Amino acid sequence: MADKKMADAFFWEDLFTRVSHGLSIQEYAKTRDVPYKRMMARIKENEALSQGLDEAKHARAWGYFEDVDRVTDLVEDGKIDPNAGRVVIQSRQWQAKMMNRQDFGDRQQVELKVEDVTQKHLDAVRQMSAPEVVEGEVVRDENDA
Repeated sequence: MADKKMADAFFWEDLFTRVSHGLSIQEYAKTRDVPYKRMMARIKENEALSQGLDEAKHARAWGYFEDVDRVTDLVEDGKIDPNAGRVVIQSRQWQAKMMNRQDFGDRQQVELKVEDVTQKHLDAVRQMSAPEVVEGEVVRDENDA
């Protein structure tokens, strides 16, 4: 029965929508009476499902980011205790970081390409110091100067 449910495209769209709104995958599995491990295995083996889950997690992380703004406003307006607000903000920041490390993580990934230009430099120097030859006759030779 679980495999039949997971064969339905609506099942996955519904999962991703609910995850993006804050529902855990385990909670969803319980409500749909589907084994969590089997569901996760299906996601890992299917690239499209894996990408869909990543997109849902990124959307959820942005929701946590918006929660930080909302809680900050509540603290500034004096509607909630600053210490309680700090706890909520730190929790949401951590959750956003776990869901979307690319945008909210502490580390940055930088791609750096290192190229040895020594040979290019030598070739350019040789070309600049070589005599200019037109039809077998030396027109300019700076080395003779």
